[in-house]
Amino acid sequence: MPRSLDLDLLRAFVTVAETGSFTRTGQELGRTQSAVSMQIKRLEEQLGSCLLDRAGRVAVVTPEGRILFGYAKRLLQLNDEAMARLLRPEVDGAVKLGTPDDYATCFLPGVLSRFAQSAPRVRVDVACDESLDLIGEVESGRIDLALLTRTSAMRGGAAVRRERLVWCASPGSPALDAEPLPLALFPEGCLFRQLVAQAFDAEGRDWRVAYSSPSLTAIGAAVSAGLAVTVLAELTVPPGLQVLPPDSGLPQLSSVEIALFRRPDGLSPAARLLAEHILETLGHAQPATVAA
Repeated sequence: MPRSLDLDLLRAFVTVAETGSFTRTGQELGRTQSAVSMQIKRLEEQLGSCLLDRAGRVAVVTPEGRILFGYAKRLLQLNDEAMARLLRPEVDGAVKLGTPDDYATCFLPGVLSRFAQSAPRVRVDVACDESLDLIGEVESGRIDLALLTRTSAMRGGAAVRRERLVWCASPGSPALDAEPLPLALFPEGCLFRQLVAQAFDAEGRDWRVAYSSPSLTAIGAAVSAGLAVTVLAELTVPPGLQVLPPDSGLPQLSSVEIALFRRPDGLSPAARLLAEHILETLGHAQPATVAA
């Protein structure tokens, strides 16, 4: 057994786990699909462990692979930070990133701050839209990356984190006593809106959309004024709004998965670096089901 891990093999494994595709991994790393497969095979032989279960139509990260994934991410991060510090590569260009407005407001400040330190010459263009619209944009290659809510119908993407959905209102909001319940929601096509409709329909309770906007600021303004109640991912709740307790009488909502999607024809060095910063900064990246 080797006394050290090959970083090139680890990078291939991590990229496959994050992108969900051997083909996309080859495109991103500048290798053929067969070369990526050989790298994974070499890594498995070196460790004496099966990292990917290929028995079915898709390959799945094994328990041993999940253990390696965490260590591999840390090793690659340290390697890349050391190389960036010592070699100071001149990464430049532009990256197009798409994300819903609430995610941009709450998740991007830390990501962009860290990224700017590593790649000060890269311009980041952020497009805010609904998740269902953004998935088409990234699949067509019109944007490089999309950080969005992943539905069961979406294929691929690297899992970033799960977020609990919560009901929010202003303290003492009169909207809570109104019938039908007035809601401030993101526009049609928003997964949150679909989940709200399903939850109310299951209980047979009346509700209405009183305010609709793609802007978290606008949604928050209506709720802060006591005119409506809303549903948000827990970490995106703006100051001044109150998260309602489970016994508030409103339907229970499930959590949602946030994932990072990449354009299928490969990423530029700048876009690849931004993807790494998003996964590291948000801190909950996990290996996904891998398409063989």
